[in-house]
Amino acid sequence: MRIAPTVLFCCLPALAQTIHLQVQPSPNSNNGLVLVELMGLEGKNPVALQWDFSFPESVQLNAKGAMAEDTAAKAQKSIRCEILANREGKTQTCRCILAGGTALLPSGPIANVPFGPARNFRPGRYQLQTKKALAVGADLKKMALKDTQVEVTLSK
Repeated sequence: MRIAPTVLFCCLPALAQTIHLQVQPSPNSNNGLVLVELMGLEGKNPVALQWDFSFPESVQLNAKGAMAEDTAAKAQKSIRCEILANREGKTQTCRCILAGGTALLPSGPIANVPFGPARNFRPGRYQLQTKKALAVGADLKKMALKDTQVEVTLSK
């Protein structure tokens, strides 16, 4: 019996802005999307964001498949994600930058990144986290955002 990845999102505030992560599983599959949402702006909308995803070897993010969601695309933003060299053992890192133009990013869904099981994955529950998230304001000042995480469950 296949169990789709479970949905659990958790966020930690930093100033007025927060990144939320949500897993959108594909039916009858271990594949899905990690939806990235920007929340709680209250007049401090950024023009660009950067964050790192930290994830275990059993989960594979498709960095090249990352897409800006409608709210970010309407603000003329594009996204670029790259898997960084693995120097820390069993944890992988994917860095994403969402930027372009001078329009402010509104709150709501801003990006999605496809995921699936790695070739030699082990079934289980895994934490996917954002780390080192930065928001850049129209005044070019940067603000650090707190780390956030979501749980992904992979089954046989």
